[in-house]
Amino acid sequence: MEKNDQIMTSPLLINLLLALFFIQIFLNFIGSPLVKVVFAVISIATFVCVLTQPFKKAIWILLIFSIFEGQGRIVWGYHPAFRLIFDILSLILVMRVIIQNKKIIDQRYFSKLTIIFLTLHFSWWVLELFNPSGAGFFASFITAKYYIFPFFLLMAFVSEGVAIKELFAQKMIVIIFIMMILISLLCFHQQEMKNELMTKVSPYYLSLFAKFKEFTGERFRPWGTSHSPGGMSIFNYLLVPLFFLFDPKVLAKTTPIRIILNGLSYAFILLSFAACFLSQVRSAFFKMILIFASIYLLRFLTSKFKLKQIVVGLLALGALGAYSPNFIDQDFFSGALGRFDQLSNEGVASQRSGPLEVYRHLVEKVEYPFGYGPGMTTGYSLAFQEKRDERVYTGAKHSDFWSLDNLYVFLFLELGVGAVFYIGFLFSILSRLLMSTIDLIKRRDTGSNEIIIAFCTTFVLVIGDWGAVSIPFNPISFSLWLWAAVGLRSIKQESEKA
Repeated sequence: MEKNDQIMTSPLLINLLLALFFIQIFLNFIGSPLVKVVFAVISIATFVCVLTQPFKKAIWILLIFSIFEGQGRIVWGYHPAFRLIFDILSLILVMRVIIQNKKIIDQRYFSKLTIIFLTLHFSWWVLELFNPSGAGFFASFITAKYYIFPFFLLMAFVSEGVAIKELFAQKMIVIIFIMMILISLLCFHQQEMKNELMTKVSPYYLSLFAKFKEFTGERFRPWGTSHSPGGMSIFNYLLVPLFFLFDPKVLAKTTPIRIILNGLSYAFILLSFAACFLSQVRSAFFKMILIFASIYLLRFLTSKFKLKQIVVGLLALGALGAYSPNFIDQDFFSGALGRFDQLSNEGVASQRSGPLEVYRHLVEKVEYPFGYGPGMTTGYSLAFQEKRDERVYTGAKHSDFWSLDNLYVFLFLELGVGAVFYIGFLFSILSRLLMSTIDLIKRRDTGSNEIIIAFCTTFVLVIGDWGAVSIPFNPISFSLWLWAAVGLRSIKQESEKA
């Protein structure tokens, strides 16, 4: 068994794959169409890694792959193989865990309430497959992709663990820092070159979907290596926890090297903030601020984070803010600020998902008790669109199926009363992390940063979906359950110490 493990953990394959990721970034800088070919090679190499490497290594490879897979979708014209590659790789990883452990869920890490909500959600989804208002059994079954599989992903993460404090994990965090620094600089480069650079990489950046043409000229937003204009901002806030989980002492014994590594982590977070602002996705920028600030504050309350570090961080952010106008185009900088001002001038948030509008939608649009059926508000299958058109022909309106860009409305529209079970599961996880965080603050515990980081990140993502429908879908889904699992495992470890 040990011999097999040694073969599986050979660093050659992983090192070659990491080299390919950096080559991909370089090709983006020069606007090379070879990005398409290299991504195909990356996909094959990632597949081999996920299939052969131990979970605690494969999970980091998959996390890095998620940063690039959005671009793969674009350059390959949303070919089904590349549209589903991340889901396929995740499924392989989950199946390996289930086969190895011979069980689906390790109940030690979950409260009884969480397990009850999970059981009810699964049962309700099965019932929804036969919803006469839905698009049919097989079309509805497709929605297992976002109604069922993400929970298996969480259970795999919790069962196997992410091993944040181990040497390999810390090395991967440094690799991600370097990649995100380079991709942030790539975003600046793309903003300067605009579509001239993007169309050199692939004509699909302009022609694949009609909406892409809206983000040209002065309205251009950098893509990074994501699947949408401004899409890199999602990773800017999803990867914030790594800044706080990084421990240079694991990698370096000498003080100068530790200083360099710390400098790298600060460069990562500062450039991520700058790139996130550059992307002009307001919700992403605010989520990044909330995740960063809440973790900072709660770590300070447990007295682990020194005041001088907070001062250094604030000074660095201030320096970035003061210098930003010097390396961001002035017209763009003014336009980006103007876009943020629209939040107050136009009341965008209230128009989209204000409490009264949400209430009216839940009362007037939802078909209780079963809803419209799984997938009926999405475009995942032509069957959903055909069923909506059929409903419109018989008197419904297309607007009846709109979720207001609100996760909770989305769930009620599709699942009816069953939405309560999905939402209950989310908040049962969140409440468990919250209670443990409060306990840490009361005890001024300095040894469980993972719980605080997991709570803050999970809280922002769950509450933030009042203005989005992102939790069921990657990359948000993958990252949400990853960080939640880090917290849940840490809670179990703390209870065993007590």
